[in-house]
Amino acid sequence: MMKHVYIFAITLLLSLGVKAQQIIQPDFLKPGDKIAILSPASLPNKKFVTSAEKVLQGWGYQTVRGAHVLQGGHGSFAGSKDDRKEDLIQALEDPDVKAIFCTRGGYGAIQEMQEIPFKLISEHPKWIIGYSDITVAHCAWVNSGVMSIHGHMGEHLMKYEGKDSCSLALKGILEGNLPTYTIPSHPMNHLGEATGMLVGGNLSVMCGTTGSYLDFFSRTEDLILFVEDVDENFDHVDRYLNLLKINGELSRLKGIIVGQFTGYSKNGDYPDMNYVFEQHLKDLGIPVIYNFPVGHVDLNFPLIEGATVHMKVGEKESAVLF
Repeated sequence: MMKHVYIFAITLLLSLGVKAQQIIQPDFLKPGDKIAILSPASLPNKKFVTSAEKVLQGWGYQTVRGAHVLQGGHGSFAGSKDDRKEDLIQALEDPDVKAIFCTRGGYGAIQEMQEIPFKLISEHPKWIIGYSDITVAHCAWVNSGVMSIHGHMGEHLMKYEGKDSCSLALKGILEGNLPTYTIPSHPMNHLGEATGMLVGGNLSVMCGTTGSYLDFFSRTEDLILFVEDVDENFDHVDRYLNLLKINGELSRLKGIIVGQFTGYSKNGDYPDMNYVFEQHLKDLGIPVIYNFPVGHVDLNFPLIEGATVHMKVGEKESAVLF
């Protein structure tokens, strides 16, 4: 009888998509460690690559380029899908590589990421760094049970030479110094506190995985979601939020962090994008931080995906603590 109960319980857990494995925090880096420079999506400007190498080497790390980082001839992509897949697998399997730095986003990471086995990521846990289209990689990493870093890429390191607050925060995370971010509270914030696993990134890219094995919400832990996007108008964002609502994903959240939405046209009755979110979040009864510095902007705080985070939303200030 107990055997049948046990088998039933395991079957039920599998049918619910329960992720039983603990999340792995990759090793922090030491001076002399090697970082792979990859282009998992669109073809970058060569200056993005050389500038990132210079900054990372200045931080004390060795860098190695993937073979197809600057390979053109495939439309907007940095090499073919198989080229980009080859670079990623080689970086994961190389025991000397301790982190993967993405040169840029754009589009294309979903093409090869769906062919990277979770087991390969979990057996070779190492930080992957990037944002925008690299959100797909964060989905794969977290669902493989490995943390990742949502943060700036090559263009930003080129612009500020690694000396701005966001670049230095990224450097700190790689060295093992976990951040606490405190910002002035926004008048639309929902006050309160919450603790959970931090997931998120680019809203449109993230919603492209909804219902699949790459979906962040295939995790069963308490989740805190952060979102950002660029060039997505009110109706697009409303559509994405309705998709999350229909799938029951908004109602699962313990807290939400609304980042920067830029490059959109005001084509509705809302003064700005925050009001689109508020129509969906106002009745959830969870803490909400509006106007958080994350997104396609210079002040783009690096965030650790898959890490346990505590958010505190007060009347005067809001904080996110790792």
